[in-house]
Amino acid sequence: MSLMRKRWRALLIVGLFALPAQARDGYKDVPSGHWAEKAIDEVAIKRHLMDAYPDSTFRGEKPFSRRQFTVALKVLVSELESLSGIPWKAPLQKKHRFQDLSQAKPESKDILILVNDYGLFEGVVGEKAFEGERTITRSEMAKVVHNLLKLGEKKGVLAPLPAGKAGNPFSDLSGEQREVLELTEDYRVMAGFPDHTFRGNEGLTRFQFAATCLQTFPLIRELVRQSVNRHQEEDRSIYFRRDQALGLAFLNGDQSYLEFSGFYYQGPLFGFHKLGIISSAQPSLWLGLGPKTPLLGATQFQPYVDGRVFWQGADRQAGLGAGVILHQRFFKNWGCFGNIELNSAYGTLQENEAGLEYLGGRWGIALAVKNLHWDLVNSAWRRAAVNDVHLGCNWSF
Repeated sequence: MSLMRKRWRALLIVGLFALPAQARDGYKDVPSGHWAEKAIDEVAIKRHLMDAYPDSTFRGEKPFSRRQFTVALKVLVSELESLSGIPWKAPLQKKHRFQDLSQAKPESKDILILVNDYGLFEGVVGEKAFEGERTITRSEMAKVVHNLLKLGEKKGVLAPLPAGKAGNPFSDLSGEQREVLELTEDYRVMAGFPDHTFRGNEGLTRFQFAATCLQTFPLIRELVRQSVNRHQEEDRSIYFRRDQALGLAFLNGDQSYLEFSGFYYQGPLFGFHKLGIISSAQPSLWLGLGPKTPLLGATQFQPYVDGRVFWQGADRQAGLGAGVILHQRFFKNWGCFGNIELNSAYGTLQENEAGLEYLGGRWGIALAVKNLHWDLVNSAWRRAAVNDVHLGCNWSF
């Protein structure tokens, strides 16, 4: 091996080991104790929301551009979608096509996704140019953050905080600049300066963006996390057999029918219905209503009253009944359930059902076995011909 090749190999090894150490130690132009040191450590070094320069400097006094802002915004949007478990996209009807963006560059595609698929830059950019190297102002950042939070509200994964102090906390803002005022009143983000000014027309430096990002982004993530947790608790209160909308049942191994059921409403009362078609000639309809009951640990008892109608050729039977469903949840998304009901149809009809189900965030599957007994009074527990295995698909809207 030549001497020159050995030197190049040594330099490469030194460079590979030196870069991570420098990333851990921070930037050489950010002295220890700098007012933005904590923000830079969290935003740029740990979370990679801001890019370094090739010479490993931060250059905090340089303007922070719109293009650089989209790098951090892309990461935040991805985190919020992961936290909420749903996509946040809300495509614009009229797409922006910026003449100053090269379609071949990956960063241009990312910018267009944030602009057109999420609508985050509405009210900030013009029709023909994105102006990626233009310094982003505090008002522009506030508008983008406002659009993001409103998008979260529309998706149902974000809600304003309890009402805080009313009025305008900034001496340099008019009441018409509602985006900034809503951010501070409803979400407590985008704080101003100690002299009670917002200085919306000022462009952000890299130091200032790091500090603003540290104050704003973690709070938004926490707001979404709290909202998702709150929704999950609400879902648990109506967890049992949620939106079992389509199923296939097999009767006695030689017949089958489709069953549609579900429509569980969030409110003081829940409503549900069941429609069964047996061999295309024996339809049945089942409607019920009951109070929403609280959970006892991982167990829920759900009482209900219902009405049933059966058709079998010229024979038609109808009756009123009452029953209770027991739902037991175990592990994270698994549960089992049982249902017992007495109904006045066919003299007296009893339905027994037991099953196992898996519920994800908005979908699930259920497997149940069921049989019916009728004429309990007159025929002393005569077993019905209806015994089936039910395989269902669940989803919620």
